[in-house]
Amino acid sequence: SNEPLTCSCGFAAIDPPVVCGTRPPTCSRPCAAELACGHTCAAQCHFGEHPLCCELVSRLCVGGHREMKHQRCHIGAISCGR
Repeated sequence: SNEPLTCSCGFAAIDPPVVCGTRPPTCSRPCAAELACGHTCAAQCHFGEHPLCCELVSRLCVGGHREMKHQRCHIGAISCGR
């Protein structure tokens, strides 16, 4: 191809000519895309699906009895055991 081949964020590039089948360059910059939960993706620059959000959050238990602290964001409803 006569177009540069870039990583997902566009920072790293392989200048043309690029042979068909060449893998995109690796990039160590953070992805930083906004996830559906509102947090930013903590993974390195990547193509495809984002990994699960592992930000630590506080949320109420399923029954609303108590605040559950330090829970990973991607884990949904959680029981306090009551």
